[in-house]
Amino acid sequence: MKTIFILVSFCVLLGYVAFRNKNTSPAGIMHATDFIDFKKEVQPILIKRCSPCHFPGGKMYERLPFDTSITILQKNDGILRRIKDEPDNSIIRKFVEENRTEKENRK
Repeated sequence: MKTIFILVSFCVLLGYVAFRNKNTSPAGIMHATDFIDFKKEVQPILIKRCSPCHFPGGKMYERLPFDTSITILQKNDGILRRIKDEPDNSIIRKFVEENRTEKENRK
């Protein structure tokens, strides 16, 4: 009985570890599901830091709308200079790099 309990516990632990690391291979290679999603991860940062000016109705919206990923990819240097919070800056940087790499791979 004790052996069965240990075996079941080990299987549960192994399943948890596998589930927790489901987006990486044993070699640590990232899969497509690891990419930063603009709407879910980047846009909330921009809403928090750049509203209301760069969103519909704001005084800067016509020139620099931050509700589209295209603007962020084109103007990333200025945006990254203004976002001082390192975790937020890191997410935007990763988003820009992923999209730059993806664009280069399509050529």
